[in-house]
Amino acid sequence: KMMRKKRRMLALDSDESGSEAERERGTWNSNNPDIRFLSIQGEHVTFVSDQFADHCVALTCRPIFYGRHFYEFHIRHFSDQLRVGVTTDAVQAGALVAGHNLRGWCYYSGRMDASRKALKAGLQINNKVVQDFSFMAKGDAIGVIVD
Repeated sequence: KMMRKKRRMLALDSDESGSEAERERGTWNSNNPDIRFLSIQGEHVTFVSDQFADHCVALTCRPIFYGRHFYEFHIRHFSDQLRVGVTTDAVQAGALVAGHNLRGWCYYSGRMDASRKALKAGLQINNKVVQDFSFMAKGDAIGVIVD
């Protein structure tokens, strides 16, 4: 979800600000190969529990080519772990690429199950934690700036 007020405050408006291209960057792609695992309603994405998958990668409709962009993700609920971030590889959409194999830059929540906290919460680059962060909780917001 893009927050216009914060974009202005951080001077993140590109020359495409307010254009159709900019609005599409904040729209989830419903052409996901595993859309059956997702419920997309406006800016809200929900993983629909299914016996065949325990995760699904959701991407926006339009890639970022240049400029600064700010996205804010409001976490309403997640069960065990969550990743939010940026990738250069749209092939990762869907349920075939597990979170521990994602290529990109993302905030990883860590495992909520205390007995299974194998990976720490933090900034991950190609699945390696490069900076530790605190664990995420329901109700948190994650801000992502892409330049």
